[in-house]
Amino acid sequence: KDIPIVAGCSDGAADCLTAGVINAADCLVRLGTTGAIFIVTEKPIIDVSNQFFILAHCIQNKWLMHQIFPFGILHKWFYYTFYEKEIKNILRKRKNFYSIIERKIEKIPPGSDGLIFYPHLMPSTSEYMKGGFFGITLNHKKEHFTRALLEGIAFSLKEVFMPSLKFIPSINNIKLVGGGSKSKLIVKIICNVLGVKGLVPSFQDASLGAAILGGIGSNVFKNPIEAIKKCVKIESITKPSLNIQRKYEKLFAIFLKIRQDIIESYRLLN
Repeated sequence: KDIPIVAGCSDGAADCLTAGVINAADCLVRLGTTGAIFIVTEKPIIDVSNQFFILAHCIQNKWLMHQIFPFGILHKWFYYTFYEKEIKNILRKRKNFYSIIERKIEKIPPGSDGLIFYPHLMPSTSEYMKGGFFGITLNHKKEHFTRALLEGIAFSLKEVFMPSLKFIPSINNIKLVGGGSKSKLIVKIICNVLGVKGLVPSFQDASLGAAILGGIGSNVFKNPIEAIKKCVKIESITKPSLNIQRKYEKLFAIFLKIRQDIIESYRLLN
């Protein structure tokens, strides 16, 4: 008796609420086991080319354009395959191996000295496409391959991000959540590749979004705006560098061109 029952929502919508992504043109990038992008719209947008999904937001009269891209599984596979000894040594010292390895990667310039990675190690929009590195020279070290991996993931994110711009000309900013958002390097690469400001909330678990939703439904908060003002705090803000952004724009065009050229070769491998 007298216990309010509040309708819940999907994990993606809860993530958006956790990060304060509720207004039209707000964008959330979730860097978890799989990468995911959500963009808020004020009406359900139907894309006949099927380049993204449309979901109901947990906020009234709001919708979410949604697509996925490779991230956590690929990231972990690479690190544990090529840094196995380093990881074991670092873990013995009870330190964060990701941050230690990425400090070395930061010394590699944006663009990885001409090395490009295709992150299609899992099923993608092309049944034949596979992952690969292109532009390898004798000057490339392990750190080049690692930075190229992160840049390739960011290019893959941009590829699924671009179709939304047909319907939403500009994005206010992006909020980043998930394990990958704890890496300043990954956040910096993504912001420079997309050319937008990135904000990382201090608390990122979808359970906060569910709690906020419960608070709205039981009148603890008057509305979502009040709830977000009280509950959502931003830990860090990353702005893109114009020079690096321009460099990544050129590399992204090459990324798309090479991929188009090699699809037939991958079909032959299958």
